[in-house]
Amino acid sequence: MLFELQDLIQPVPDLESLVMPVSMEEINNIVRCMPPDKAPGPDGFNGLFMKKCWHFIKPDFYELC
Repeated sequence: MLFELQDLIQPVPDLESLVMPVSMEEINNIVRCMPPDKAPGPDGFNGLFMKKCWHFIKPDFYELC
């Protein structure tokens, strides 16, 4: 090669937060802020379903995340 690959890659600071586990509080905040009346996602469920059934599905959802 006529170039050094390490010279072309610029380091990006503060990426440690991308590998940290997601907290239950963060998941709860996301579900709480979901709009209830938007179109369903790829799984077929919209925000209203998530909010109404959250007390049933949250343990499985936490495990998934």
